[in-house]
This record gives sequence, C-alpha cells and structure tokens, in this order.
Amino acid sequence: MKQATQVESFERALLAHVEVCYSVALALTRDPYDARDLTRDVVTWAWNRRKSADGNTGIKRKLLTALRARFLQDYRRRAFGLGNQAPFAERS
Repeated sequence: MKQATQVESFERALLAHVEVCYSVALALTRDPYDARDLTRDVVTWAWNRRKSADGNTGIKRKLLTALRARFLQDYRRRAFGLGNQAPFAERS
C-alpha cells in the first residue's frame, strides 16, 4: 500500500510540472510539435524511473535538467549530422 501512495504522489508531482516543461521546451525548440515530443520524452523518462526516485525532492529540477540535456543532444545531432537517428520523435 505504501508503494501505491508513493507512485500516486510521484504522479501528482510529475503532472504538476508538465506545463512548465512544455513551456521551456517550446522556448528552446520554437516549434510546438518538437516541444510536445521533447516534453513527452522527458516525462516518459521520468515515469520509467519513478521507482528509483528519492521521493518528490527536486523533481522539477530533474525534469528541466533532463529536458535541456535531451534538447542539446538532439540539437547537436541536427546541427552536426551526427547519427542516423531523427531528432525528437519522427512525425508521420
């Protein structure tokens, strides 16, 4: 039961910062589709690591740090043509 409440608490904390993540992603990418994809990737990354999270301490900081790192990784991939991976999620 305790683990269920921890997951619920993490989910509430995560969802509380999704709009901030999207706003920052939009400012970085200047494209609403890329911002949406970047935000989704970071939120998914955080959700998949919820069991290793030490409570909800610093979740906003962790999300924004991960968002910035992912943006820079994909920006470099675009700018320098590194790798064959498409930046962010592929659009159909």
